[in-house]
Amino acid sequence: MVPRALAAADWVAVVRLALAAATPVLAAVIQGITVVGPTARLELKVAGGKDLIHAELPKTQLAPLGLSPGMKTWVRPVNSRVFVGSGASTAVEA
Repeated sequence: MVPRALAAADWVAVVRLALAAATPVLAAVIQGITVVGPTARLELKVAGGKDLIHAELPKTQLAPLGLSPGMKTWVRPVNSRVFVGSGASTAVEA
């Protein structure tokens, strides 16, 4: 159930990030949105964090959700990959 103080458009549904009001989530602000083909790529700044989270969702979900840079949202990482060090070949599946 979405808390009453929040509009449904404040919740982002993405392929690699899932939202759930009943589970722990991270507060984030959308820093940028890039559409490439059928995919929308979002850059999210987590509250209190220094790094960006990169998320993807189908382009068709972007307009109905009313997403835009500067918008506050809440996310829960699912099937995340963390790259450590400077080499792009080092990944940790979470």
